[in-house]
Amino acid sequence: MQSLSCPICLEDFNAQVNIPLVLSCGHSFCKPCLALHLKKSFLCPIDRNQHWGDITTIPKNFLILDLLRSGPRIKRCPQHDKKLKWKCNTDSQNLCSECFLAHNSHNIVKLSENERLDDQNPSKTEENKNIVKIPQIPKKQAPPLIKIFESRILPQGSFQYIQKIILPRKANPDKTALAYCLTRDGSSNKLFHRNCDGKGPTVVLVQLQDGHIFGGFTTVPWGPSKNARGNNIRDDKTFLFSISDAVNSRQLMLRTEYRSMAVYHHTLCGPTFGVGYDLYINFDNLPESCSRLEAFANQQIPNPERFLAGGFNNWAFAEVEIFLLTP
Repeated sequence: MQSLSCPICLEDFNAQVNIPLVLSCGHSFCKPCLALHLKKSFLCPIDRNQHWGDITTIPKNFLILDLLRSGPRIKRCPQHDKKLKWKCNTDSQNLCSECFLAHNSHNIVKLSENERLDDQNPSKTEENKNIVKIPQIPKKQAPPLIKIFESRILPQGSFQYIQKIILPRKANPDKTALAYCLTRDGSSNKLFHRNCDGKGPTVVLVQLQDGHIFGGFTTVPWGPSKNARGNNIRDDKTFLFSISDAVNSRQLMLRTEYRSMAVYHHTLCGPTFGVGYDLYINFDNLPESCSRLEAFANQQIPNPERFLAGGFNNWAFAEVEIFLLTP
């Protein structure tokens, strides 16, 4: 069963606002997200199945509602009335998803399950007085989750399998620096080049408003074009990746015959991978950004123009982050 939070907005389900609605494919999303995206049809971001109908015809997921009623109470933010998920060690303060953005540059860790629970339940306290507690044998402690980097797209860090998809082998996830951020620095190819040119290997991470998350890695530092036509650059270790859902999460390696055209450098372009282009981002005119897999279509991929972003161009960007990998 899926987690008790909406896969689109990542907010926890509840019985008041974020009511869980279940599609015919079995995947559940909160009512506000479906109301925003479901007009005449809705493409499920998990299995890509098309759904037709009106928001009023979609049933509630009563299994999730029952679990919410029977489960332990979770502490909520007194300011935003959202569940507390993280702790800012810099300010010694628990944070919800709204508070998180104001503490983005601080030392933030995810709250443990015990820290998230609200123990101020008198009836439960009285019950526990009469319960004989049996000491348990301590279990072997699981290794901590590795946090990739401080990211607005992945604010909770990530699990091992995501790290393996978006970072090269033997890369240290702790040694990363945010060189360019769309919502922080503004949408400008000039700013991209000023912040990223000549700095070293980079990871480009893109999130669209419909939930698609994808990007690319290159060992070659970005740079301006040496001529008016731009420059194709060889990089034997570059790759693209998709982590939008469990089905399509994978690395896309460069085909051998295209190694001399791994990335493209031009003063008037943002980060560009492959030919034609496999992934092209234009910060000066975001609707022109596009993707059609060719040089990186090393596997049998249906609809190469829709694989990464769900469409060829005219994407609705939520965020773009470019991370510098330091030695």
